[in-house]
Amino acid sequence: MNPLVKNSLAVLWGILCGGAVNYGVISLGAFLVASLENVALDSVNGINSNINLYSSTYFMIPLLGHGIGTLVGACVTAKTAQTNKSKLAIVIGLIFLYGGITLSSQTTAPIWFSLVDLTMAYIPMAWLGNRLSKA
Repeated sequence: MNPLVKNSLAVLWGILCGGAVNYGVISLGAFLVASLENVALDSVNGINSNINLYSSTYFMIPLLGHGIGTLVGACVTAKTAQTNKSKLAIVIGLIFLYGGITLSSQTTAPIWFSLVDLTMAYIPMAWLGNRLSKA
């Protein structure tokens, strides 16, 4: 198979796997952590209007989802790519970082969460996912 096609499919597969893991971690976390009564978190407006009700524990769930999802996506991409494995793993981190920046610009999350999320959950996790793919 042409390396460009295989690498493109590896990136797509990494995005899908990482996104699924992110969604799974956030869904499981929402199930495990007691939710607040009458709080709608299914839209950006719902999140923004209720963000002040959450303690720091609630913010750990999306932080873990973003980090683990990026890690898995980068690892899958590096494992399945034919060439440029390290660069493509970082591409996954950049794609997920773009999503994180977009979400941060739309929500009124605390500054500490946005800083930790944007600096630790994407590029460092993509780098680690690449390293783990070589193990």
